[in-house]
Amino acid sequence: MRERQLSMAWNKWRDDAAEMAEDKRILGGALKRMRELKLSMAWNTWRENVADAMAQQELLRRGIMRFKSGLLAAGLATWRDEAAHQARQHQLLHGAAMRFRFACLGAAWNTWLEMVARADDRKVSRALLHMMKRQLAMAWNKWKDEAAAIAEEKRRLGGAMKRWVDRQLSMAWN
Repeated sequence: MRERQLSMAWNKWRDDAAEMAEDKRILGGALKRMRELKLSMAWNTWRENVADAMAQQELLRRGIMRFKSGLLAAGLATWRDEAAHQARQHQLLHGAAMRFRFACLGAAWNTWLEMVARADDRKVSRALLHMMKRQLAMAWNKWKDEAAAIAEEKRRLGGAMKRWVDRQLSMAWN
């Protein structure tokens, strides 16, 4: 009988221990879910705060950009007005200078015409011939300068092409 009582006590203890272990497991799971719920809620709150902060930062950036754009547009408008004013002033000064220049040229032309009218035909012919030779000499010098520039450009291009071909061949070889 004593063994029976011991056996029953053992079985009762084992059942109670198993039941306590199951209760502990269930309570532990509930506590874990509560902790994870709090952690999840904290995470979601943090994520929402970050999203709000980023949205506010974007709004501030846009506001600053609008402000800068406004200042830039105002500055550009002022610059454009000043540039137009300067261009008009330049145009007026240029016109005055050209009128003065042409007045001087007109006076020189009139003086030359008077001198030609007083001179004999041989002197006039010689002066005109001198002017024509001068124009021919100027044209010859201009052609010579252009031909030299073209030759120099051909020489430089030839050197550049040779270097390019050599580089391409070297790259292909390597």
